[in-house]
Amino acid sequence: MAAWLRSPVAGALGMSVLFALAHAPGYVLRGAHSVEGMARAPDALGAAAYAIVILSPIGVAFGMLWARTRNLTLVVVLHGWFDLIPNIAPLIRAFAS
Repeated sequence: MAAWLRSPVAGALGMSVLFALAHAPGYVLRGAHSVEGMARAPDALGAAAYAIVILSPIGVAFGMLWARTRNLTLVVVLHGWFDLIPNIAPLIRAFAS
């Protein structure tokens, strides 16, 4: 995206919004809203807005990490780690029962 927009900053910002929007369906379709502490699943527009506000800064951080290291494995492992942290307690409860 940086090459397409001819700006590394614009590319990183654009990709961070796409990163957030890629996660928005999870709030509506797979119950990720409960992990986020929402009382009920939002509609599609609400999920997209929430994802952009909450997840775009994380996307910017991942973009900066990629730009500095060019190490996709590091970015993928950190993304997995950040996904694991809020889900570890339910996972342990599921396997313990």
